[in-house]
Amino acid sequence: MANQFTKRINSTYATDISIGKAKINLQGDIDFRDIVVLDHRLDTLLYVESIAMDLEELEAVLKGNYQLTAVEIDQPKFFVNTYAGDSRSNLDQFIEKFKRKNAEKKAVNARIEALTLNKGIVVLQNETKATKSYADDIQLTVADLAFRNDSLQADIVDFSLKQKEGPNLSAASGKLLFTPNQLRLEDFYAKSEDSFVDGYLTVITPDFSKASLQSSATIALNISESRWDSSLFSLPYWNPSAPQISLSGDINGRITALEVNLAIDLKHKSQLEVNASMQFDKDKKWKGQFKRLAATISKADLVTYLDDSIHPQIPLLQLNWDQLSVLGNAAFNQKQSALANLEIGINEGALHLDVKAN
Repeated sequence: MANQFTKRINSTYATDISIGKAKINLQGDIDFRDIVVLDHRLDTLLYVESIAMDLEELEAVLKGNYQLTAVEIDQPKFFVNTYAGDSRSNLDQFIEKFKRKNAEKKAVNARIEALTLNKGIVVLQNETKATKSYADDIQLTVADLAFRNDSLQADIVDFSLKQKEGPNLSAASGKLLFTPNQLRLEDFYAKSEDSFVDGYLTVITPDFSKASLQSSATIALNISESRWDSSLFSLPYWNPSAPQISLSGDINGRITALEVNLAIDLKHKSQLEVNASMQFDKDKKWKGQFKRLAATISKADLVTYLDDSIHPQIPLLQLNWDQLSVLGNAAFNQKQSALANLEIGINEGALHLDVKAN
């Protein structure tokens, strides 16, 4: 049965997939072992230690009925590589084989009621750019995964991974919809150690090519609530051990013309509210405008969030004050020129500034 299954796929799609062995237990489950998928260079694209499913449902799959109750995948290893001399990754070229064949076939309707993935590994590599990233201990639980034509829907119950570089993802969930023209992630929640974000994301694009994403896509991102560990920000004179930062707001519009509304809160009651627009022309030059900029900054937060080495260099921190307020608007562009109209208040005093800087 293992040979029949792989021969059918390989002959249909001109792929190179093999299964080492298959075991059947008394409960009617079949367990495929040592699954190997080779890429166009005959190197490993995917290796899976085992895939378990119901035997009767597998027989239905062989007859073209792709409806499964439960699938459990153990220790998959995924190697996505863009080889030197190739413009596309081995995964892109593998998927293209299915696209060409499916264009001539009837629509696919597949569903898995419960999908579990244990201890996965993903390696992303680009030999031309000499870049490589690595994630392991990937755990995934999905309910009601459905693939109809070119549309994928899934209820992500839980998702976690560890990274060799960068923060680990300790938990994530949400409702996913992916089509050739749309990515939608609703009720999204992600947690990484001491940070978390809660919201939704929608991306609409003619296609998911790099050119379309950079020029024609529209985005709707809402962050209903989030807290970020200061160590995630690599900024000049920033104190990475400072308390968390709270952020909420939304970003909407075309990638080339975005409207941004954000609210940021720091520990000692500092607040920043920004209503801004960002525009990019065809030469990828940008300009922006703070339609409204409102900030309340406490001296205690400047001391807490800025690195100790910068404190003596800021004359304002040597003065006796508690709170600074800023209200106004500003325009700026890629040439680093700016024009601002600001009302600044320190404790009981006030100052009006018209600023032009190049």
